[in-house]
Amino acid sequence: MSLFRPGGLELTKTALEKCSLPEHAAVLDVGCGDGTAVEYMCKELGLEAKGIDASRELIEKAKARNGSLDVRRMVGCELPYPIRSFDAVLMECSLSVIDMQIEALHEAYCVLKSGGYLIISDVYLLHPDEERARQSRQAAIAESHRKRDHAECQDDKQTPSPLCLDGAVVKPFLLRDLAEIGFDVRFFEDMTPMLQTWAAELIMKYGSFDAFCAQEGCGDACFSKITDQRNTGYFLLIARKK
Repeated sequence: MSLFRPGGLELTKTALEKCSLPEHAAVLDVGCGDGTAVEYMCKELGLEAKGIDASRELIEKAKARNGSLDVRRMVGCELPYPIRSFDAVLMECSLSVIDMQIEALHEAYCVLKSGGYLIISDVYLLHPDEERARQSRQAAIAESHRKRDHAECQDDKQTPSPLCLDGAVVKPFLLRDLAEIGFDVRFFEDMTPMLQTWAAELIMKYGSFDAFCAQEGCGDACFSKITDQRNTGYFLLIARKK
């Protein structure tokens, strides 16, 4: 199994423990990759975990390794599950690269049971340029409302992000959107030392970040979009559906 993100499965376990989920709780991993965390949650934590990912290759890899895993190829902004069907939704190092991010957060809200938890770990800007961030968000929202012509209807180009700047989450935007959707943020902690340790270990093993991405096929991972590395941190957030 492989899991290429800061904190690894230990951070997943820590976050879930903070939620005090009931036995056999239903958990959805949005952006599950090759299913490593889904398999871990089922086998080691006794949870009823499912996963989705936009990558056909990674979903096929997950099923080839363990055919019993409930993992499917789909996007986070279009969840086909019944409303109020999960005790927790995880977005670990995936929100910053998901297309239509605010819609994805709305979808997570809909499939969560009342009192269910949303767990997000991702990269964020430690000191965002407030004016650039505001302009970027306005432009992204305007683009999302722009009328499309027919030639664009089959274009799978990712839409601009209303939550991110320079490839990383802008914390005030995320907190505001979560509150407007109906989430109560219960926990936010800076985990930047995990990112720094992980990056150092990665470079020691692979020689460079580019070599790591080329070998492991991580071109769409959260850290691959970062353009301001010295201003980038890592966080863990836990919100509860009101």
